[in-house]
Amino acid sequence: MRRRDGPLFRGLCRSPAVERLAYRERLERYIGLNPVLAGVMCTPAAQGS
Repeated sequence: MRRRDGPLFRGLCRSPAVERLAYRERLERYIGLNPVLAGVMCTPAAQGS
């Protein structure tokens, strides 16, 4: 794998703390449904656990 550096690749992997429960639940729903909405899977249950 090539080492990538520059303005395009800097700062892509930030993970700020999520403090509000409502926002966290929204993020979890988005992450869980993202493959379904993209058409990669038929249902969220197809992901397994």
